[in-house]
Amino acid sequence: MDYTNDKYEFGIDFSNVSPIPGNPAELLEYQIDFKKLIKTEQNKIKKFHRSGAGGREVIQAHTSLIDSVLCYLINELAASRKKIPAETILEEFSLIAVGGYGRGELNPCSDIDLLFLTSKNIRRATDLLIQDFIPILWDLGLEVGSSCRSLQECLVLAEKDVTAKTSMIETRFMIGSQKKYKKFFQSIEKNSLRKNIKGFLHEKSKEKNLRYEGGAGPSSDPEPNIKEGVGGLRDYHNALWAVAIRFGVLSFREIPRKDIISSEELDILNLSIDFTLRVRNELHYLKNKKQDILTYDLQKKAGLNLGYKEPNEALRVEEFMHNYFIHATNIHQYSEIIFQRCIE
Repeated sequence: MDYTNDKYEFGIDFSNVSPIPGNPAELLEYQIDFKKLIKTEQNKIKKFHRSGAGGREVIQAHTSLIDSVLCYLINELAASRKKIPAETILEEFSLIAVGGYGRGELNPCSDIDLLFLTSKNIRRATDLLIQDFIPILWDLGLEVGSSCRSLQECLVLAEKDVTAKTSMIETRFMIGSQKKYKKFFQSIEKNSLRKNIKGFLHEKSKEKNLRYEGGAGPSSDPEPNIKEGVGGLRDYHNALWAVAIRFGVLSFREIPRKDIISSEELDILNLSIDFTLRVRNELHYLKNKKQDILTYDLQKKAGLNLGYKEPNEALRVEEFMHNYFIHATNIHQYSEIIFQRCIE
């Protein structure tokens, strides 16, 4: 998927990329060239962010970039297998994006969580492709977490582990067998997500209360955790998961009942989520790694880069943090309203 916005046009061009070399001695040069290609596109997205782009616009552009890279490499690896047609190999698995990446919300340095869905018995060539794939991504500097499971193993794990079950709420098919993904999606929905709804919501409520320990409210921490703290993005995620489990939909706009949240409240919530996503993008760019604590030092740098123009540094930080805490309060209040009404 290409992403276009006025003077910023995104869509990585693989036309000048050579095939993955079979000779290990040539692999390092291939990786260096490929990393440069990815870095060029990442820098374009960073400039887009610094030009004032919204939080969602940037994470969508970044998600699209990583989608393109992963699918290209899978196709290349499948084509490099000499004895078995690529189409045959690709029908033996489904590559699925899960978690935040599955939701399409990939901040610049967030983990890329992947699931290889396979049958119990697959060809050796397919097994070797999967084994080769993840190390290539690591060598390209991408933060990747992956698992390889059968459908039955996914169902068993989702029944035992609430975190695993949560990761399977928001999934996206990427490449491979669409038939396998469709069966996975329908089976997880029927045999896991639609079962023990109250128990799942209770566990999520307990997790929420543990996160809130020591935090009296969104503005109680002068150096807030913008993901896990009170009013952080995890509050929004929690509400999304509750809606998915309770009503079987993947966005607040699709909620079938009008008494959960009004359209006007939802507009406010979405604006606040976009603001916080934009702040998180900036923290990742400043530290060049995952960063969720908005420290005093980062408040100074982030406020400036996010467009706060007050020349007095103390007043500029005060204005930025005042806005942050307003948005954090919105996220906390409206997400809690949605979550509690899903429990009722």
